Amino acid sequence: MRILLCAAVLLLLVTGQSGAADAISNARTASLKSPPRFRDFRVTEVYSGPVAQPRLTSREAREFRTRLREAASGRPNFAGHYLVAQWGCGTECVTGAIIDAKTGAVTFFPFLDLCCWGTVADRFEPIKFRLDSRLITFSGELGEKPPLANHHFVLSRGRFKPLGMTKFDPNG
Repeated sequence: MRILLCAAVLLLLVTGQSGAADAISNARTASLKSPPRFRDFRVTEVYSGPVAQPRLTSREAREFRTRLREAASGRPNFAGHYLVAQWGCGTECVTGAIIDAKTGAVTFFPFLDLCCWGTVADRFEPIKFRLDSRLITFSGELGEKPPLANHHFVLSRGRFKPLGMTKFDPNG
């Protein structure tokens, strides 16, 4: 048992996911009265140079190299110089990462998957983000664990910082 626990901690440290559990826990517990606004997390510069190839330095990045490279063939779409890469992982399930267009650094979402949103409007998007803002909202259950909510994060120094959650709206 002790060896198994040590191996799990080592795996979290090696894959860079050591703060993921804390981020998910914080996002689940902090209820916000109203959703944060994209304009409150504006970026002042938008990168227009060449997009760096994703750095496949982790086991997870190498596993999803095709999805990451496909996303890196586009232009930045988040927080001024990042590209959001997202892909399906089953019914009502998505996962993904962001790629720094300047450096190719890959940062996976701070949870394994986003899922379980049920019946939603056709225009529903489980992940909402903008090129000119550091705010990103994940709608559903993080890591297949309640609550079903809009989970708001802000990108700070290449990491997802939880802001809290608001009521889930299946109409988008």
